[in-house]
Amino acid sequence: MPNLTPESLGQAIRKARRAQGLSQTQVAEALGFSQQWISEIESGKPNARIGAVLDVADAVGLEITANPR
Repeated sequence: MPNLTPESLGQAIRKARRAQGLSQTQVAEALGFSQQWISEIESGKPNARIGAVLDVADAVGLEITANPR
């Protein structure tokens, strides 16, 4: 499995959000972020705070794990 990148994580977040029928605005409001920030995360923003990105992933139902290679 290839390494996780900001872009691939953003794509996974977008896919999960859409699968749940949630808008970027709904996710942003639930977490106290701006819609623009959610858009940036989904576009692969490379310098986002990891804790905030994990909060967004959790909000859209993604489980992020780290496994040894």
